[in-house]
Amino acid sequence: MFNRLVVVVVFLTLAVSAIASDINTKLLIHGTSGDGPVTLNGWLIGTNLGSGPHKWLLSAGPRFNGEKGWLEFNAGALIVSNTIVFVPEFRGSYTAKPYSFFTNLEWINPGNSTQGVYLFLQGSRAVGRRIRIGLETEDTWKHGATVLTVGPQIVFVLGRKASIVSSYQFTNGKEDHAWARLVFSF
Repeated sequence: MFNRLVVVVVFLTLAVSAIASDINTKLLIHGTSGDGPVTLNGWLIGTNLGSGPHKWLLSAGPRFNGEKGWLEFNAGALIVSNTIVFVPEFRGSYTAKPYSFFTNLEWINPGNSTQGVYLFLQGSRAVGRRIRIGLETEDTWKHGATVLTVGPQIVFVLGRKASIVSSYQFTNGKEDHAWARLVFSF
């Protein structure tokens, strides 16, 4: 019964994503300096390569590794065309098999009139060796506007170092979003 439910959720998520009016793509490349309790990490993120190939986030900082998860406190730069904006951020991951959780909180351009906050949360469950299903929310508070989203996601694990995340996000009064994210970690 559970396997049938997984197939139905995967099919519905892919089908709904195919008809979304706002389709987005994101590339995330993540690296760490080792396996000790404290390491350095860095991110290179193409925030939406389909509609904004000129918008990238670079960030780096210390990573605190634990038995079932990690926390990162990074200083970053959001680069949009010829403009660079400071972005301090927090990222964290926790795994209690078969469940996995991830969060990302960014303060974009702190102290300026264009400042904003970005929050991403996801929780997923392994439904096989190479597939996870779950929920995500991606929320932005910026320039007096609030965009709140929530929706299902499917994660296709391509090995220890890569995955593809497909999701559909229902929004608060705006067009719903479909996302395809390619994630590399080394």
